[in-house]
Amino acid sequence: RRLMVFFVPRGTLVYQLVAEWPQGFPRYAQVAEWMVAGLRFTEPRALRLVRGEALLFPNSPDALARLGLALLEQGEGPAAAEALQAAVRGAPAIVPYRVALARALLVSGEIDRACEASGAALTYSPDDAQALEADARCELARGHPRKALERLGQARVAAPGDERLREAESKLRATLPEFR
Repeated sequence: RRLMVFFVPRGTLVYQLVAEWPQGFPRYAQVAEWMVAGLRFTEPRALRLVRGEALLFPNSPDALARLGLALLEQGEGPAAAEALQAAVRGAPAIVPYRVALARALLVSGEIDRACEASGAALTYSPDDAQALEADARCELARGHPRKALERLGQARVAAPGDERLREAESKLRATLPEFR
């Protein structure tokens, strides 16, 4: 019988432990079963699955983008940005990857790089509502609320039924003195 254990914190294989025990010593098997029963996974299953997929397909932009989005959902901005940068390098014309990269960089506090990413997304698709929203967030982070409001207005034109954009525009408009 054989027990294989892989230690893979945050996507990097640290080491592999292989334990073998002969059939004549059943207590070894019992110890291994206790060890396995005591394992606890602290990150969500969905994140473990996308990490595994990214390990299996390390050069796949789709797998890296899914990993980046899952990390972003968990609030891990820097790790998400790293995965999404690799996805953008692999598939530079896919605008949603660039938009997600901009969001991850904003979460990480890297405003200038986030705005570069949102600007690149707009270069590829100037009328994309998500790219316009990302650029509005960048303008707001840079301290330009009027430019952000303009971008949100453009995003609303691109996606008139998006209630989230309408609500964001109205909240931002309420903060500006000329619209009170």
